[in-house]
Amino acid sequence: MKKEFNLYNEEPNVNLLTLSSLHNGFDGGGKKEKTVGQALRNTFVIYENDCFSAYFRESDVKAFGEKILALIGKNPKFFEKTLKPLEKSFKDAQKLYKQISRVSLKKKTDSELIKLLTKCYKITVEMCDMGAIPVLSDLEGFLLSNKMAKVVARKSKKERKDYLSILGAPVKLSPVQKIKFKLQSIKAKKRLRKEIKKILSQRPWFDYGYQGPIAEVVDLYDMFTEKKVNFQDPKKIKQLQTKYKKELGLSREEWAYFENAQSFGYQKALRVDARNMMFYCMDLILKILSRRTFYALSQLRYALPGELRDMVKKKGLKRHELDERRKFSLVKINSKREPDVLIGNKARKYMRERIKRVYINKRLKKFEGMVAQPGQAQGVVKVINNVSDIDKMNEGDILVAYATTPDVVPAMKKASAIVTESGGITCHAAIVSREMGIPCVVGVKHVVKIMKDGDRVEVDATKGIVRKL
Repeated sequence: MKKEFNLYNEEPNVNLLTLSSLHNGFDGGGKKEKTVGQALRNTFVIYENDCFSAYFRESDVKAFGEKILALIGKNPKFFEKTLKPLEKSFKDAQKLYKQISRVSLKKKTDSELIKLLTKCYKITVEMCDMGAIPVLSDLEGFLLSNKMAKVVARKSKKERKDYLSILGAPVKLSPVQKIKFKLQSIKAKKRLRKEIKKILSQRPWFDYGYQGPIAEVVDLYDMFTEKKVNFQDPKKIKQLQTKYKKELGLSREEWAYFENAQSFGYQKALRVDARNMMFYCMDLILKILSRRTFYALSQLRYALPGELRDMVKKKGLKRHELDERRKFSLVKINSKREPDVLIGNKARKYMRERIKRVYINKRLKKFEGMVAQPGQAQGVVKVINNVSDIDKMNEGDILVAYATTPDVVPAMKKASAIVTESGGITCHAAIVSREMGIPCVVGVKHVVKIMKDGDRVEVDATKGIVRKL
Protein backbone atom coordinates (compact mmCIF):
# COMPACT_ATOMS: atom_id res chain seq x y z
CA MET A 1 0.00 0.00 0.00
CA LYS A 2 1.28 3.44 -0.95
CA LYS A 3 2.14 5.64 2.01
CA GLU A 4 0.67 9.02 1.06
CA PHE A 5 -0.87 10.49 4.21
CA ASN A 6 0.71 13.44 6.01
CA LEU A 7 0.11 14.94 9.44
CA TYR A 8 -1.97 18.11 9.09
CA ASN A 9 -3.03 18.97 12.62
CA GLU A 10 -2.34 18.11 16.25
CA GLU A 11 -4.25 19.41 19.25
CA PRO A 12 -4.46 18.65 22.98
CA ASN A 13 -7.47 18.46 25.32
CA VAL A 14 -9.84 16.75 22.88
CA ASN A 15 -12.02 13.66 22.86
CA LEU A 16 -13.43 11.28 20.27
CA LEU A 17 -17.08 12.34 20.55
CA THR A 18 -16.63 16.06 19.95
CA LEU A 19 -13.66 15.89 17.57
CA SER A 20 -15.27 13.19 15.42
CA SER A 21 -18.08 15.63 14.57
CA LEU A 22 -15.45 17.95 13.05
CA HIS A 23 -13.70 15.04 11.34
CA ASN A 24 -17.02 13.83 9.93
CA GLY A 25 -17.68 17.29 8.49
CA PHE A 26 -14.24 17.60 6.89
CA ASP A 27 -14.14 14.16 5.28
CA GLY A 28 -16.04 13.00 2.19
CA GLY A 29 -18.69 14.70 0.12
CA GLY A 30 -21.57 16.77 1.43
CA LYS A 31 -22.23 20.39 0.51
CA LYS A 32 -18.54 21.24 0.22
CA GLU A 33 -18.06 18.74 -2.62
CA LYS A 34 -21.05 20.22 -4.46
CA THR A 35 -19.62 23.72 -3.93
CA VAL A 36 -15.97 23.03 -4.78
CA GLY A 37 -16.20 19.89 -6.90
CA GLN A 38 -13.54 18.27 -4.73
CA ALA A 39 -13.44 16.25 -1.51
CA LEU A 40 -11.07 14.66 0.99
CA ARG A 41 -11.28 10.88 1.17
CA ASN A 42 -10.09 8.22 3.63
CA THR A 43 -8.82 10.74 6.20
CA PHE A 44 -8.08 9.37 9.65
CA VAL A 45 -7.49 10.73 13.14
CA ILE A 46 -5.40 9.18 15.91
CA TYR A 47 -6.45 9.69 19.54
CA GLU A 48 -3.92 9.24 22.32
CA ASN A 49 -4.65 10.27 25.92
CA ASP A 50 -6.94 13.19 24.97
CA CYS A 51 -4.69 14.42 22.15
CA PHE A 52 -5.33 13.98 18.46
CA SER A 53 -3.33 13.88 15.22
CA ALA A 54 -5.15 14.29 11.87
CA TYR A 55 -3.81 12.68 8.69
CA PHE A 56 -4.94 13.61 5.17
CA ARG A 57 -3.75 12.53 1.74
CA GLU A 58 -1.44 15.31 0.55
CA SER A 59 -2.67 15.18 -3.06
CA ASP A 60 -6.31 15.56 -1.95
CA VAL A 61 -5.57 18.58 0.23
CA LYS A 62 -3.51 20.25 -2.49
CA ALA A 63 -6.15 19.60 -5.17
CA PHE A 64 -8.85 21.00 -2.88
CA GLY A 65 -6.86 24.19 -2.20
CA GLU A 66 -6.03 24.68 -5.88
CA LYS A 67 -9.68 24.27 -6.80
CA ILE A 68 -10.69 26.95 -4.29
CA LEU A 69 -8.12 29.38 -5.74
CA ALA A 70 -9.42 28.64 -9.25
CA LEU A 71 -13.00 29.29 -8.12
CA ILE A 72 -11.98 32.60 -6.50
CA GLY A 73 -10.33 33.53 -9.82
CA LYS A 74 -13.63 32.89 -11.61
CA ASN A 75 -15.90 34.34 -8.93
CA PRO A 76 -14.40 37.08 -6.69
CA LYS A 77 -17.35 36.70 -4.30
CA PHE A 78 -16.82 32.96 -3.87
CA PHE A 79 -16.73 33.38 -0.07
CA GLU A 80 -20.48 34.08 -0.09
CA LYS A 81 -21.11 30.44 -1.06
CA THR A 82 -19.63 29.31 2.26
CA LEU A 83 -20.67 32.28 4.40
CA LYS A 84 -24.44 31.86 4.09
CA PRO A 85 -24.56 28.15 5.05
CA LEU A 86 -22.18 28.79 7.97
CA GLU A 87 -24.28 31.66 9.30
CA LYS A 88 -27.37 29.44 9.04
CA SER A 89 -25.64 26.66 10.99
CA PHE A 90 -24.55 29.20 13.60
CA LYS A 91 -28.17 30.33 14.03
CA ASP A 92 -29.23 26.68 14.37
CA ALA A 93 -26.59 26.24 17.09
CA GLN A 94 -27.81 29.36 18.92
CA LYS A 95 -31.40 28.16 18.74
CA LEU A 96 -30.52 24.71 20.11
CA TYR A 97 -28.34 26.20 22.86
CA LYS A 98 -31.23 28.42 24.00
CA GLN A 99 -33.56 25.42 23.96
CA ILE A 100 -31.19 23.32 26.07
CA SER A 101 -30.38 26.16 28.51
CA ARG A 102 -34.07 26.84 29.19
CA VAL A 103 -35.09 23.30 30.16
CA SER A 104 -34.23 21.11 33.12
CA LEU A 105 -32.03 18.43 31.60
CA LYS A 106 -32.25 16.39 34.80
CA LYS A 107 -35.96 15.85 34.12
CA LYS A 108 -35.33 14.55 30.61
CA THR A 109 -35.33 10.83 29.93
CA ASP A 110 -32.17 9.13 28.69
CA SER A 111 -33.70 8.88 25.23
CA GLU A 112 -34.54 12.61 25.18
CA LEU A 113 -31.01 13.50 26.28
CA ILE A 114 -29.45 11.37 23.53
CA LYS A 115 -31.70 13.06 20.95
CA LEU A 116 -30.54 16.51 22.09
CA LEU A 117 -26.89 15.40 22.07
CA THR A 118 -27.32 13.96 18.57
CA LYS A 119 -28.75 17.28 17.37
CA CYS A 120 -25.66 19.08 18.74
CA TYR A 121 -23.44 16.56 16.97
CA LYS A 122 -25.26 16.93 13.63
CA ILE A 123 -25.16 20.74 13.71
CA THR A 124 -21.38 20.57 14.25
CA VAL A 125 -21.00 18.15 11.34
CA GLU A 126 -23.02 20.51 9.09
CA MET A 127 -21.00 23.50 10.28
CA CYS A 128 -17.72 21.73 9.53
CA ASP A 129 -18.89 20.48 6.14
CA MET A 130 -18.87 23.98 4.66
CA GLY A 131 -16.48 25.22 7.35
CA ALA A 132 -13.81 22.94 5.88
CA ILE A 133 -13.52 25.17 2.80
CA PRO A 134 -11.86 28.17 4.54
CA VAL A 135 -9.42 25.82 6.29
CA LEU A 136 -8.52 23.78 3.21
CA SER A 137 -7.88 26.90 1.13
CA ASP A 138 -4.60 27.32 3.02
CA LEU A 139 -3.75 23.93 4.50
CA GLU A 140 -1.34 22.46 1.94
CA GLY A 141 1.45 24.76 0.83
CA PHE A 142 -0.42 27.78 2.24
CA LEU A 143 -1.86 28.33 -1.22
CA LEU A 144 -4.08 31.30 -0.42
CA SER A 145 -1.54 33.01 1.85
CA ASN A 146 1.22 32.54 -0.73
CA LYS A 147 -1.02 33.82 -3.52
CA MET A 148 -1.60 37.03 -1.56
CA ALA A 149 2.10 37.31 -0.67
CA LYS A 150 3.04 37.05 -4.35
CA VAL A 151 0.54 39.77 -5.27
CA VAL A 152 1.99 42.08 -2.58
CA ALA A 153 5.58 41.34 -3.65
CA ARG A 154 4.73 42.05 -7.29
CA LYS A 155 2.80 45.25 -6.67
CA SER A 156 4.71 46.77 -3.75
CA LYS A 157 7.11 49.61 -4.57
CA LYS A 158 8.15 50.07 -0.95
CA GLU A 159 8.53 47.52 1.80
CA ARG A 160 5.77 47.60 4.38
CA LYS A 161 5.83 45.00 7.12
CA ASP A 162 2.05 44.99 7.61
CA TYR A 163 0.70 44.82 4.05
CA LEU A 164 -0.17 41.13 4.17
CA SER A 165 -1.38 40.93 7.79
CA ILE A 166 -3.66 43.95 7.37
CA LEU A 167 -5.01 43.12 3.91
CA GLY A 168 -5.86 39.57 5.00
CA ALA A 169 -7.36 40.52 8.38
CA PRO A 170 -11.11 39.97 8.94
CA VAL A 171 -13.15 43.18 9.18
CA LYS A 172 -16.13 41.36 10.65
CA LEU A 173 -15.99 39.97 14.19
CA SER A 174 -17.65 36.81 15.47
CA PRO A 175 -19.99 37.17 18.50
CA VAL A 176 -17.22 36.23 20.96
CA GLN A 177 -14.73 38.54 19.26
CA LYS A 178 -17.25 41.39 19.51
CA ILE A 179 -17.53 40.78 23.25
CA LYS A 180 -13.74 40.79 23.67
CA PHE A 181 -13.47 43.98 21.64
CA LYS A 182 -16.04 45.61 23.93
CA LEU A 183 -14.35 44.38 27.12
CA GLN A 184 -10.92 45.73 26.18
CA SER A 185 -12.36 49.27 26.11
CA ILE A 186 -13.59 49.10 29.72
CA LYS A 187 -11.10 50.94 31.94
CA ALA A 188 -12.86 50.76 35.34
CA LYS A 189 -11.78 47.47 36.96
CA LYS A 190 -14.93 47.06 39.04
CA ARG A 191 -17.14 47.50 35.98
CA LEU A 192 -14.95 45.14 33.95
CA ARG A 193 -15.25 42.37 36.53
CA LYS A 194 -19.02 42.87 36.71
CA GLU A 195 -19.35 42.76 32.92
CA ILE A 196 -17.25 39.58 32.64
CA LYS A 197 -19.34 37.88 35.32
CA LYS A 198 -22.51 38.80 33.43
CA ILE A 199 -21.13 37.52 30.12
CA LEU A 200 -20.07 34.16 31.58
CA SER A 201 -23.43 33.68 33.27
CA GLN A 202 -25.15 34.24 29.92
CA ARG A 203 -22.57 32.39 27.80
CA PRO A 204 -20.87 29.68 29.89
CA TRP A 205 -19.63 28.17 26.61
CA PHE A 206 -17.39 31.22 26.08
CA ASP A 207 -13.94 29.85 24.98
CA TYR A 208 -15.06 26.33 26.04
CA GLY A 209 -12.98 24.39 23.49
CA TYR A 210 -13.46 20.67 22.88
CA GLN A 211 -14.12 19.65 26.49
CA GLY A 212 -13.82 22.67 28.72
CA PRO A 213 -13.29 23.78 31.33
CA ILE A 214 -15.65 26.75 31.63
CA ALA A 215 -13.77 30.05 31.59
CA GLU A 216 -13.30 31.63 35.02
CA VAL A 217 -14.03 35.30 35.76
CA VAL A 218 -10.54 35.75 37.20
CA ASP A 219 -8.88 34.40 34.02
CA LEU A 220 -10.70 36.80 31.71
CA TYR A 221 -10.27 39.66 34.16
CA ASP A 222 -6.50 39.10 34.27
CA MET A 223 -6.41 38.87 30.48
CA PHE A 224 -7.96 42.29 30.03
CA THR A 225 -6.36 44.12 32.97
CA GLU A 226 -2.92 42.93 31.84
CA LYS A 227 -3.73 44.23 28.33
CA LYS A 228 -3.19 40.80 26.80
CA VAL A 229 -6.04 41.38 24.36
CA ASN A 230 -5.54 44.04 21.75
CA PHE A 231 -8.30 43.82 19.16
CA GLN A 232 -7.77 46.36 16.44
CA ASP A 233 -10.84 48.38 15.60
CA PRO A 234 -12.43 46.75 12.52
CA LYS A 235 -13.23 50.23 11.19
CA LYS A 236 -9.55 51.22 11.34
CA ILE A 237 -8.53 47.95 9.68
CA LYS A 238 -11.05 48.63 6.94
CA GLN A 239 -9.61 52.11 6.42
CA LEU A 240 -6.07 50.71 6.22
CA GLN A 241 -7.21 48.04 3.76
CA THR A 242 -8.76 50.70 1.53
CA LYS A 243 -5.54 52.73 1.74
CA TYR A 244 -3.25 49.76 0.99
CA LYS A 245 -5.49 48.52 -1.81
CA LYS A 246 -5.17 51.90 -3.49
CA GLU A 247 -1.45 52.16 -2.66
CA LEU A 248 -0.76 48.81 -4.32
CA GLY A 249 -3.14 49.44 -7.19
CA LEU A 250 -4.86 46.08 -6.75
CA SER A 251 -7.17 45.00 -9.54
CA ARG A 252 -10.59 43.48 -8.88
CA GLU A 253 -9.16 40.02 -9.58
CA GLU A 254 -6.19 40.55 -7.24
CA TRP A 255 -8.33 42.04 -4.48
CA ALA A 256 -10.61 38.96 -4.59
CA TYR A 257 -7.98 36.79 -2.87
CA PHE A 258 -7.69 39.23 0.04
CA GLU A 259 -11.45 39.67 0.35
CA ASN A 260 -11.97 35.91 0.46
CA ALA A 261 -9.21 35.54 3.07
CA GLN A 262 -10.88 38.21 5.22
CA SER A 263 -14.20 36.38 5.08
CA PHE A 264 -12.57 33.00 5.67
CA GLY A 265 -10.98 34.36 8.88
CA TYR A 266 -14.39 35.49 10.11
CA GLN A 267 -15.98 32.18 9.09
CA LYS A 268 -13.38 30.23 11.07
CA ALA A 269 -14.08 32.31 14.18
CA LEU A 270 -17.83 31.86 13.71
CA ARG A 271 -17.39 28.09 13.43
CA VAL A 272 -15.36 28.04 16.66
CA ASP A 273 -18.10 29.99 18.51
CA ALA A 274 -20.76 27.51 17.33
CA ARG A 275 -18.50 24.57 18.14
CA ASN A 276 -17.96 25.84 21.70
CA MET A 277 -21.72 26.21 22.17
CA MET A 278 -22.47 22.70 20.97
CA PHE A 279 -19.62 21.02 22.86
CA TYR A 280 -20.63 22.76 26.08
CA CYS A 281 -24.19 21.45 25.62
CA MET A 282 -22.93 17.95 24.85
CA ASP A 283 -20.89 17.95 28.06
CA LEU A 284 -23.92 19.09 30.10
CA ILE A 285 -25.80 16.05 28.78
CA LEU A 286 -22.87 13.66 29.26
CA LYS A 287 -22.48 14.71 32.91
CA ILE A 288 -26.09 13.73 33.62
CA LEU A 289 -25.71 10.44 31.73
CA SER A 290 -22.51 9.77 33.67
CA ARG A 291 -24.36 10.00 36.98
CA ARG A 292 -27.16 7.77 35.70
CA THR A 293 -25.05 5.08 34.02
CA PHE A 294 -22.01 5.13 36.36
CA TYR A 295 -19.70 5.51 33.36
CA ALA A 296 -17.02 8.15 33.97
CA LEU A 297 -17.38 11.36 31.96
CA SER A 298 -13.98 10.65 30.38
CA GLN A 299 -15.33 7.28 29.17
CA LEU A 300 -18.57 8.65 27.71
CA ARG A 301 -16.55 11.18 25.75
CA TYR A 302 -15.10 8.29 23.73
CA ALA A 303 -18.44 6.94 22.55
CA LEU A 304 -20.36 8.04 19.45
CA PRO A 305 -24.02 9.20 19.64
CA GLY A 306 -25.41 5.85 18.41
CA GLU A 307 -23.22 3.95 20.88
CA LEU A 308 -24.40 6.17 23.74
CA ARG A 309 -27.96 5.26 22.82
CA ASP A 310 -27.10 1.60 23.35
CA MET A 311 -25.08 2.23 26.50
CA VAL A 312 -27.96 3.90 28.38
CA LYS A 313 -29.96 0.73 27.60
CA LYS A 314 -27.20 -1.20 29.39
CA LYS A 315 -25.80 -2.81 26.27
CA GLY A 316 -23.00 -1.98 23.88
CA LEU A 317 -19.52 -0.71 24.79
CA LYS A 318 -17.88 -1.74 28.06
CA ARG A 319 -15.81 0.55 30.25
CA HIS A 320 -12.51 -1.10 29.34
CA GLU A 321 -13.25 -0.61 25.63
CA LEU A 322 -13.77 3.13 26.14
CA ASP A 323 -10.59 3.31 28.21
CA GLU A 324 -8.73 1.60 25.34
CA ARG A 325 -10.08 4.17 22.88
CA ARG A 326 -8.88 6.99 25.08
CA LYS A 327 -5.44 5.41 25.47
CA PHE A 328 -4.94 4.84 21.73
CA SER A 329 -7.43 4.61 18.87
CA LEU A 330 -7.87 5.53 15.23
CA VAL A 331 -11.04 6.88 13.62
CA LYS A 332 -11.73 6.81 9.88
CA ILE A 333 -14.88 7.92 8.08
CA ASN A 334 -16.58 5.15 6.08
CA SER A 335 -18.47 5.35 2.77
CA LYS A 336 -21.71 6.12 4.64
CA ARG A 337 -19.98 9.16 6.20
CA GLU A 338 -19.99 7.53 9.61
CA PRO A 339 -16.97 7.14 11.94
CA ASP A 340 -15.35 3.70 12.28
CA VAL A 341 -13.16 3.18 15.35
CA LEU A 342 -10.08 0.94 15.44
CA ILE A 343 -8.09 0.18 18.60
CA GLY A 344 -4.87 -1.54 19.55
CA ASN A 345 -2.85 -3.41 16.92
CA LYS A 346 -5.47 -2.88 14.20
CA ALA A 347 -5.16 0.89 14.66
CA ARG A 348 -1.35 0.79 14.64
CA LYS A 349 -1.23 -1.43 11.54
CA TYR A 350 -3.67 0.85 9.67
CA MET A 351 -1.55 3.87 10.60
CA ARG A 352 1.83 2.31 9.68
CA GLU A 353 0.58 1.28 6.25
CA ARG A 354 -0.51 4.81 5.30
CA ILE A 355 1.66 7.48 6.93
CA LYS A 356 4.38 8.92 4.72
CA ARG A 357 7.89 9.10 6.15
CA VAL A 358 9.41 12.59 6.01
CA TYR A 359 13.15 13.31 6.18
CA ILE A 360 14.00 16.19 8.51
CA ASN A 361 17.38 17.95 8.69
CA LYS A 362 17.69 18.50 12.43
CA ARG A 363 20.78 20.69 11.96
CA LEU A 364 18.79 23.53 10.44
CA LYS A 365 19.47 26.92 12.02
CA LYS A 366 17.26 29.12 9.84
CA PHE A 367 13.52 28.63 9.26
CA GLU A 368 11.09 30.53 7.07
CA GLY A 369 7.34 30.92 7.33
CA MET A 370 4.46 33.32 6.81
CA VAL A 371 4.17 36.61 8.73
CA ALA A 372 0.92 36.64 10.70
CA GLN A 373 1.70 39.57 13.02
CA PRO A 374 4.77 41.79 12.37
CA GLY A 375 7.41 42.35 15.02
CA GLN A 376 10.71 41.04 16.37
CA ALA A 377 11.74 39.17 19.48
CA GLN A 378 14.50 37.08 21.03
CA GLY A 379 14.01 34.55 23.75
CA VAL A 380 14.03 31.00 25.04
CA VAL A 381 11.94 28.38 23.23
CA LYS A 382 9.14 26.57 25.01
CA VAL A 383 7.43 23.88 22.94
CA ILE A 384 3.75 23.80 23.84
CA ASN A 385 2.19 20.60 22.55
CA ASN A 386 -0.29 20.02 25.33
CA VAL A 387 -2.29 21.80 28.01
CA SER A 388 0.07 20.25 30.58
CA ASP A 389 2.95 22.18 28.92
CA ILE A 390 1.45 25.59 29.78
CA ASP A 391 3.02 25.74 33.25
CA LYS A 392 6.56 25.72 31.83
CA MET A 393 5.90 28.93 29.86
CA ASN A 394 7.53 32.03 31.37
CA GLU A 395 6.98 35.67 30.51
CA GLY A 396 8.97 36.57 27.40
CA ASP A 397 9.54 32.99 26.17
CA ILE A 398 9.11 32.11 22.49
CA LEU A 399 6.11 29.81 22.12
CA VAL A 400 6.66 27.07 19.52
CA ALA A 401 3.78 24.75 18.65
CA TYR A 402 2.46 22.62 15.83
CA ALA A 403 -0.73 24.67 16.06
CA THR A 404 -2.36 26.75 18.78
CA THR A 405 -5.86 26.29 20.20
CA PRO A 406 -8.02 28.18 22.70
CA ASP A 407 -6.70 25.83 25.39
CA VAL A 408 -3.15 27.23 25.15
CA VAL A 409 -4.11 30.93 25.14
CA PRO A 410 -2.78 31.33 28.73
CA ALA A 411 0.68 30.39 27.39
CA MET A 412 0.29 32.63 24.33
CA LYS A 413 -0.34 35.61 26.60
CA LYS A 414 3.16 35.22 28.09
CA ALA A 415 4.97 34.83 24.76
CA SER A 416 7.21 37.49 23.26
CA ALA A 417 6.70 35.73 19.92
CA ILE A 418 4.70 32.79 18.55
CA VAL A 419 5.93 30.28 15.97
CA THR A 420 3.75 27.49 14.57
CA GLU A 421 4.39 24.68 12.13
CA SER A 422 0.93 24.71 10.56
CA GLY A 423 -1.49 27.41 9.45
CA GLY A 424 -1.71 30.38 7.13
CA ILE A 425 -2.65 33.96 7.92
CA THR A 426 -6.22 33.01 8.86
CA CYS A 427 -5.31 30.26 11.39
CA HIS A 428 -5.91 30.43 15.17
CA ALA A 429 -2.34 31.52 15.97
CA ALA A 430 -2.53 34.31 13.37
CA ILE A 431 -5.88 35.59 14.64
CA VAL A 432 -4.92 35.52 18.34
CA SER A 433 -1.46 37.05 17.74
CA ARG A 434 -3.14 39.98 15.97
CA GLU A 435 -5.56 40.33 18.89
CA MET A 436 -2.66 40.39 21.37
CA GLY A 437 -0.16 42.29 19.24
CA ILE A 438 2.44 39.51 19.59
CA PRO A 439 4.91 38.88 16.72
CA CYS A 440 3.94 35.65 14.98
CA VAL A 441 5.27 33.47 12.17
CA VAL A 442 3.13 30.54 10.98
CA GLY A 443 3.68 27.70 8.54
CA VAL A 444 7.27 27.03 9.65
CA LYS A 445 7.97 23.50 8.44
CA HIS A 446 9.39 20.95 10.95
CA VAL A 447 10.04 23.60 13.62
CA VAL A 448 8.41 21.50 16.37
CA LYS A 449 10.58 18.47 15.58
CA ILE A 450 13.82 20.48 15.49
CA MET A 451 13.35 23.10 18.23
CA LYS A 452 13.49 22.03 21.85
CA ASP A 453 12.91 23.70 25.20
CA GLY A 454 15.79 25.98 26.14
CA ASP A 455 16.93 26.82 22.61
CA ARG A 456 17.59 30.54 22.16
CA VAL A 457 16.05 31.96 19.00
CA GLU A 458 15.47 35.21 17.18
CA VAL A 459 12.08 35.72 15.54
CA ASP A 460 11.92 38.28 12.75
CA ALA A 461 8.22 38.47 12.07
CA THR A 462 8.71 41.29 9.61
CA LYS A 463 10.32 38.86 7.15
CA GLY A 464 8.94 35.56 8.41
CA ILE A 465 12.35 34.25 9.56
CA VAL A 466 13.24 32.30 12.73
CA ARG A 467 16.90 31.72 13.63
CA LYS A 468 18.50 29.53 16.28
CA LEU A 469 21.17 31.55 18.10
